Amino acid sequence: MERSRSPGRPSPVLAPAPCGWGDPEDRARAVGLLRQAVHQQGISHIDTADAYGPHTVEELAEEALHRYPAPSTSSA
Repeated sequence: MERSRSPGRPSPVLAPAPCGWGDPEDRARAVGLLRQAVHQQGISHIDTADAYGPHTVEELAEEALHRYPAPSTSSA
């Protein structure tokens, strides 16, 4: 993934780099990159278009950035 750039200035947008379609080969690295981009580099927008792989970026972003554990599926 790489940071997109507007003419003359960086843009806080993260988009998959060329040939970055579908599930990443190294999921842990992709999750780490998303965390670093948001928490250390100030990225404020992650492009989640289905063209990168249906639900791929959404799932990675959820894993990387969601603060809370998944809800329990047990009933009381």
